[in-house]
Amino acid sequence: MKKVLVPTDFTAFAQNALLVAAQIARKSGAEIILLHANERVSAALPVSEYYYYDKSVEDEFTASAIEKMEETIRNATNNPQ
Repeated sequence: MKKVLVPTDFTAFAQNALLVAAQIARKSGAEIILLHANERVSAALPVSEYYYYDKSVEDEFTASAIEKMEETIRNATNNPQ
């Protein structure tokens, strides 16, 4: 086994799955690839027959997901089991 793909939604269940994947990867010498799919946020407001799209809402969600991913990686690397 060369790589272990670990999807995460940042829940406790996903954190436990990452710990198990880390044990498997450590024993087999595999690399862990951590994946979070950030759903595109639609923040469009109806203005007459047109819609106003505020990209800052999507940017906030993306920044939050990046922050959570970095925290997940820090926690995983500081928690060798």
